[in-house]
Amino acid sequence: MAVLLVLTALPPLSGPLVGPGEGVPGWAAVTALAAAGLLVGGLGLPSALRGAAAAATLTAVVASVAYLRTPEAVDAPSLLSAIAYPAERPAAALVLALVAAAAAAVCLALAARPGAWLPAEGGRRARGRRLLAVGTAAALIGGLLGAGAAAGVDRAQRALAAGPYYDAVSDPLDPWLRYGYEVTSGERRETLPHLEPTGVGWQGSLPGPAELTTCLLVPPPPGKGGRTAHGQDIAGSTLVTVEQQEDADAVIGVDPTNGKERWRYTVRHGRVVVPTEEGRGARFAVHLGHVAVSPLCAVHVVIEPLTLVTLDGNSGKVLRETPLSGVGGPGWTFVTDAGTEPGADGLDEDATSDRRAVVALPRTTHVHLRSPSALAEFTDTGELLGYGDLHDCAVLAAPQNDPSARGVSDAVLLSQNCPGFHVDFVAVPPVPQDPSGSGTTHLLRPVVPSWAGRVPTLGCETAPRVSQLVPPQQLSGLSLVGRWCDRFEGPIILRGVSDQRLVEATELPADTELPLRVVGRTGSRIVWISGGELHRLGPMSERIFHETDWPLRIVDAGRELLYAGDEAIEAALVDSAPSTADGRRDHHELVYTVGVSGTVTALTRAEDDVSSEFTRYAELPGAAGRCAGDRDLLLDRPGQRLLVTCESETGTEVTVIETERLATP
Repeated sequence: MAVLLVLTALPPLSGPLVGPGEGVPGWAAVTALAAAGLLVGGLGLPSALRGAAAAATLTAVVASVAYLRTPEAVDAPSLLSAIAYPAERPAAALVLALVAAAAAAVCLALAARPGAWLPAEGGRRARGRRLLAVGTAAALIGGLLGAGAAAGVDRAQRALAAGPYYDAVSDPLDPWLRYGYEVTSGERRETLPHLEPTGVGWQGSLPGPAELTTCLLVPPPPGKGGRTAHGQDIAGSTLVTVEQQEDADAVIGVDPTNGKERWRYTVRHGRVVVPTEEGRGARFAVHLGHVAVSPLCAVHVVIEPLTLVTLDGNSGKVLRETPLSGVGGPGWTFVTDAGTEPGADGLDEDATSDRRAVVALPRTTHVHLRSPSALAEFTDTGELLGYGDLHDCAVLAAPQNDPSARGVSDAVLLSQNCPGFHVDFVAVPPVPQDPSGSGTTHLLRPVVPSWAGRVPTLGCETAPRVSQLVPPQQLSGLSLVGRWCDRFEGPIILRGVSDQRLVEATELPADTELPLRVVGRTGSRIVWISGGELHRLGPMSERIFHETDWPLRIVDAGRELLYAGDEAIEAALVDSAPSTADGRRDHHELVYTVGVSGTVTALTRAEDDVSSEFTRYAELPGAAGRCAGDRDLLLDRPGQRLLVTCESETGTEVTVIETERLATP
């Protein structure tokens, strides 16, 4: 028993049961050692046994108090989990308390025995046999109690790590309060509606960054499946933001119609110990992690360090909770189509840690999460598809095909700076069924991709550093934006066309910031903001950009100025809108801009008349005010509103521009 007291008060037994820097309380260790000393040095005298019992009892009390007293106890998801294994309670203290209680009971039983339990008379051999028998029995009993306690604690922490270890409160929207707008089949197909800005609807502040998602709704509207009797869909948008507080974080859904809160999902702060393969536990803070807003009516929320939660974008209802334990966390971030510009030596850790709290996902059926050592793939509904090892890599994702307004696409992954292989982009194939029935397979290996391609090096000896993927546009393929090598002064845009043997290349000015502020397209040519003006890729030419081996041809597309307003442009939406003129189908270029003063402008011109100037058909001077942060322009398609946002460190200012739908010109 004395040996058990020493082992549970000091390493090696207490060491594996605590987190980094944690151990049994100092006073508990002192009293436990005192009890062990009285047991060994007292030679069975009743007074020594009573003293050892008192010291062991005090040890049990001090260790129990140290185990139970923790600031996180009130945040435990349930009373059972708070007692079984709260995040800040060292398991070594519980083991020491149990061993000390057993030692106190044994000492009191021996002290109460009539006569000395170790008689002074008799042979030395008889006394030794009795002492050995009693010590062995006590060690076995104490060892069983200690091992049982340690096993129970280990099972509790593993169960909590794999289950709802966090305290989250969901406050979804009542189903009967859901509403939306009728959207016709023609409106679903158009890429950008022809709207006339008429005035400011509402202005307000959001606590954090914001992104927009759109949902097809189900009854109570008339009809079935979210469709009215006239064949129209019922759809609605939600503005999603986050709020960070001292003891909790929240994901909030805001109604873009009036700026009122529609739903809220709150995650309270805490701590959890995640078991490792070595048997030790790593201690992590429980908090709201990265948040991604999908255009497919889903909000994906990482609860660090172990869970992905998927919410319905319209109601905030929890759709799925997927554990991430044992897969390389914490530090999970969503893979999007743009990222911080990678350096020559790989990812910039400081830039990665300074990520935006809320990001918009590309319009694909796949969601990718990455940690410093792993990559995980999920469906857009949060169902886990597989994991892959991915150390020290930069990863981007984009739709494989042109994601029209009514469709979605599989994902294309681009990985770079990975040890052992060059820059590749891989189309993610359907995940095969696992014969073992576990449902998880490796993402990048050993699954064979449906196709893979190499990024042209353009004569550079080093691999390019791609910072952005632009989804395919009509007849063109995926566009890559990044820096190649010193022989090019500025960033380069590479765009594939329908013929995979032809690639268009455009070199941008040296002072161009990456990633590009891509704001839309005209036809198959992407449009971006640079220097307060709208630029786009030039038309296809026969000029060779870089000599390469046949059959691949890399031609120089160049760039051209699309529009420069009276003031610098900070945000815009650009696209080709189908219209009817003189009884035939035609296309017009539509441009909505927000200037540095907050002026909202709407312009149009015929797409095939590039020599003409844009016609300004609507303007709201100073409608959104000046912005001291990052400006953006979002489209609430069902509600036919323009949302002007100004994001800064303190939150996001939102100005909603009401519009009227115009007849085709």
